[in-house]
Amino acid sequence: MATELEIDTEGYVKLAELEQVPPGEMVQVTLEWQGQEEDIALAHTETQIYAFRDLCPHMNYPLSIGTLCGTQLECRGHNWLFDLQNGKAITPPIRKTLDRYPVKIVNGAIWVKLPPM
Repeated sequence: MATELEIDTEGYVKLAELEQVPPGEMVQVTLEWQGQEEDIALAHTETQIYAFRDLCPHMNYPLSIGTLCGTQLECRGHNWLFDLQNGKAITPPIRKTLDRYPVKIVNGAIWVKLPPM
């Protein structure tokens, strides 16, 4: 899913409409951010939307094609598990973490605050 940038006054970027990310699913959003192409994964658990860099810190595999079970994400590359609530790996070595981004929902749209590159 590609998107044109819309940025609010707090620096949040509109990435998708809530209806584009059904509960229990993940999608990849590709955008150009500060001169670089960036892939962001959006995961919709039953209670929340999570946003994170769509790249496994273990094997550089796209996380958005993994499996979502509650707030746990399983990477398809090596079956590593991550906790979306804190970004930490559940599968050892647990020092690996996801690059997570703050999310807000405004009028049915998903807005994410991306870091400076």
